Amino acid sequence: MSLSPAEEAVALAKAFIALYNVDPSYHTLDKIRAVLHPAFEHHVFPRSTLPGSSSLVAVKTYESTPAHIKNAVSLFKSLKYDIRLAFADETGTHVEIKATSDGVSKTGFEYKQDYSFYFEIRKNEKGQRRVYRFEEFVDSSYSLQFFKGETRRSAAATKSGSKL
Repeated sequence: MSLSPAEEAVALAKAFIALYNVDPSYHTLDKIRAVLHPAFEHHVFPRSTLPGSSSLVAVKTYESTPAHIKNAVSLFKSLKYDIRLAFADETGTHVEIKATSDGVSKTGFEYKQDYSFYFEIRKNEKGQRRVYRFEEFVDSSYSLQFFKGETRRSAAATKSGSKL
């Protein structure tokens, strides 16, 4: 039984979110690029999450996304996303996912975040459906507080010679 366009789009979006779970065996270039459209864009909102950004978004491209994902998950000992709700329009072009994450940073601090993810799915030159645009909405206050603290904790651990 084949999937409807909406079911196929939701499965593709879920596969993309799974890339961010801390599981090094999953972060291969082939697995990452298998879900991305060659013109892929990743946008993070709100703007306050990215101090100093000159635009509304931070864009990760098809070329830079594998390194971005590996860097993002390298900050954590554990990180798991729980998808609470996922749905797509009838054509499978637009997907919305509500999710939470639960993790522990390399310095041992708990990380819990709420997300709204929006996906635009388009066909690539081979006619395969891929993630063309990914918009990530996060709790900006929580993110800023956590990552500023994590930067301080990492610097202190490095200075004291602790291994993370």
